[in-house]
Amino acid sequence: MPELILLRHGKAATGDAGEDLQRRLKTRGKRDIQRLGVWLVRQNMQPELVLCSPAERARTSAEKCAKAMALPCHRIRTDKAMYPGRMDALQRIVQTLPQRAKRVMLVGHNPGLEQLIAHFAGRAQQPTSLRTGSAAIVRSAAAWSAWREGCAQLMQLQRGRDLPELFPFPLERPSEQRSRPAYYYRQSSIVPYHIVEGHLEVLVTGSSGGKHPVIPKGIIEPGLSALESALKEAEEEAGAVGPALSPALGHYVYEKWGAPIRVEVFAMQVDELLEAPRWTESQRGRAWLNLDQAKRALAQKQLGPLLDELAQRLSV
Repeated sequence: MPELILLRHGKAATGDAGEDLQRRLKTRGKRDIQRLGVWLVRQNMQPELVLCSPAERARTSAEKCAKAMALPCHRIRTDKAMYPGRMDALQRIVQTLPQRAKRVMLVGHNPGLEQLIAHFAGRAQQPTSLRTGSAAIVRSAAAWSAWREGCAQLMQLQRGRDLPELFPFPLERPSEQRSRPAYYYRQSSIVPYHIVEGHLEVLVTGSSGGKHPVIPKGIIEPGLSALESALKEAEEEAGAVGPALSPALGHYVYEKWGAPIRVEVFAMQVDELLEAPRWTESQRGRAWLNLDQAKRALAQKQLGPLLDELAQRLSV
């Protein structure tokens, strides 16, 4: 029986006229969407396909929700017809969904989403409102191509802010509650390097806040390995591309969000340095430091022994 999850984007910052597509989610909006993702997992309602509006707040909502469900982001497809999201355009999208997909999520905007619920479920079942950071579950016995007025039933309406504030950890068979979704607590990092006249140099960038030098590091995205995620961070944060050294240099543990986080650390030989716009976080800047300079400059002192391990492997 086909099931449609209609997710309205999370609470977003206000924007000036003409900037609606660029409006970003507020922190509250991100958390509400992540809580809905966890709720969907607990209900065993993960979608097989996610379609979202091209608006920044909708795309971020789709990604945050998918990751909270431990789903890879390649399940998300952007559809221009979902912005601004007229009801008739949304109905055409539903009617052309692949029949093999039995559960699909649409991430978009009002009033189109509310109107779509009222159209499919019948006016008598129209919810009072589908607020930001809320999800509606609509189900029908009809094939997607046959979804028409009154063909479906509104099964549930859930608001993110009404769900528990803390997140189960781990996601499956949780033993505790934490302040962030479970996937936040697995991270990977990578040391971009090259050899100049027999000496090791490490590429560092500015931290996201611009306060101190760092090496690329981030949360391991669902669907990616620790190494794949680290290489992605290197390209985005440092604009660095090249092969990874195998095996990993090691790992370290630090505290954040009220719990320990394990960081797998890799190394990569830099073959190419990208420039903006291909270097998506060029505002960070970057610089080559020798081994001693890097060990002094990096705030995470647990990286020191791992940099020594890299130098030893390379015999420099």
